[in-house]
Amino acid sequence: DSKIELYLSISNKPNFLKIEKKIKAEPKGFMTQVIQNIQQVQTLADNLKQFSIIPIILFPSEKNQKSADFLGLNLEEYNKNFDKLVKEAYRITGDVLITSPNDFNGLKEYLEKHW
Repeated sequence: DSKIELYLSISNKPNFLKIEKKIKAEPKGFMTQVIQNIQQVQTLADNLKQFSIIPIILFPSEKNQKSADFLGLNLEEYNKNFDKLVKEAYRITGDVLITSPNDFNGLKEYLEKHW
């Protein structure tokens, strides 16, 4: 007898007063929009303690520049602290999803080196 586990999307900087409907759906947790900094992860974890949080992090590479531009990320700055961001987000939530829409091999190489 398998139990369905519901995960809902959530902004990387939500208005916690306006997510009541999502909370009433009793999800197991939330998957974020692309995280821009560790403070966003900490704020989500602090305010949604009873839920699992899966922060989504964009792999910073030239091939993902268009995605970064769309998200308003300064890829150069993001790249400087990327490894720390991933490890700290994982420490806080126990989960991380790294997205790399246009650089599959780059992400694979990063994961092989760092994890």
